[in-house]
Amino acid sequence: MRKLIAQTPIATLAVLAGLMTALLLAFVPICVRLSEVGPIATGFYRFFLSFPFLISWMVFDHMREPNAKVPKTKRDYFLMWGAGAFLALDLIFWHSAMLHTSVVNAMLLSNLTPIFVSLGSWIIFKQKLTWTLILAIIAATIGSIILVGGTFSLNTGHAYGDMLAFISCLFFSAFLVSVQALRQHFRSPTIMAWGAIPTMYILALVALISGENIIPHSLHGWSVLFFMALVIHILGQGLLTFSMAHISATISSLLMSMAPVFSAFLAWIFFQERLSSAQLLGGSIVLAGVFIARIPQAKERKPD
Repeated sequence: MRKLIAQTPIATLAVLAGLMTALLLAFVPICVRLSEVGPIATGFYRFFLSFPFLISWMVFDHMREPNAKVPKTKRDYFLMWGAGAFLALDLIFWHSAMLHTSVVNAMLLSNLTPIFVSLGSWIIFKQKLTWTLILAIIAATIGSIILVGGTFSLNTGHAYGDMLAFISCLFFSAFLVSVQALRQHFRSPTIMAWGAIPTMYILALVALISGENIIPHSLHGWSVLFFMALVIHILGQGLLTFSMAHISATISSLLMSMAPVFSAFLAWIFFQERLSSAQLLGGSIVLAGVFIARIPQAKERKPD
């Protein structure tokens, strides 16, 4: 009984950490819109400025676990850098989508990732396709049609942004499936640090080719980039790691599903974006489908 009482404050802190992580994720589209550099360049700085911390985390993890593997073979580098390339493509499309559709649509459509990850695991790793997943796919599909249809009727320009957000979801799903394969041999800090290298190079190259503004011209511009790198990326990862170590992965997944809710509130504050009844209905159905899809994944997930 004493042990349970002693653990209760830690569990409460873990829940608060999960909620804070969801809130930080909700700030991503806000920062992309407020950034003085292009959306792809913003993604580059997110990894470039946080890279020293990722390397430090990997070194610390290797000191704690001396037997932790590092990439050695061509296959290891191919898989590691392939995952980083998928992440770069995800950010290219997702950050671009935030400038062409509503913040809520960009967040909700990118949140369909668990469903595509489950489908990818079924196809590649022969994992069982459950009725829970089928129900989640149906709910997410119906919700997405209502969500996108509602914004399309308000502004046809949103359709392009919605398409970009959906494509980013596919690339992020491919990234997570790649990580699922890498996790059989490497620990998460190693995957994040090594994978960040191709992510940075691809984002920088595409930003230069597309002619985006690369250098912020004010202290405010730099503060937005450092906030994304150090607070959202580094602090958010730390809070998520702490949260998943002390509460069930199912509860953690539910907390992560709050990110689009927070993003809707922030979009209303910063950009006066109001939700239509169709967005509210479609978004609610999408969130329900996403949470249903996350339940079977959460039961099997084992964080480092």
